Amino acid sequence: MGIFEDQKDFMIAGGQVVDKQDEKQAELYDDLIDEEYYEFCTSLGFTGSNEEPKENQIKEAIDLIVVTAGWLNSQGIDAQKAWDLVHANNMAKVNDKVVKDEAGKIQKSPESKARKAVMMQELREL
Repeated sequence: MGIFEDQKDFMIAGGQVVDKQDEKQAELYDDLIDEEYYEFCTSLGFTGSNEEPKENQIKEAIDLIVVTAGWLNSQGIDAQKAWDLVHANNMAKVNDKVVKDEAGKIQKSPESKARKAVMMQELREL
């Protein structure tokens, strides 16, 4: 199983909705994402606190993924399909000529920009 199915299992066990959009539940996950993002940044020392041990950073990074998966599941969409679409679009960036900015971020080629429009339409249909 993958992370989206694992999170669905957790959500179902907790009496949450995963098969249709639930705005109130999605708002809860909005708040949880904010909370976990702050905790992740804190673990890295970005909030003026001391950097925490690596295992805390790993835990907070995973918690951020968990609540993000929960938000996606709260939308009643096929989160794995959405992941697959975005991943394929990202991989297309490196299948074209790889262009990076000064920081090393992989940039979109003209070809990948055109593919993104198709991907965005497919995501709207989820």
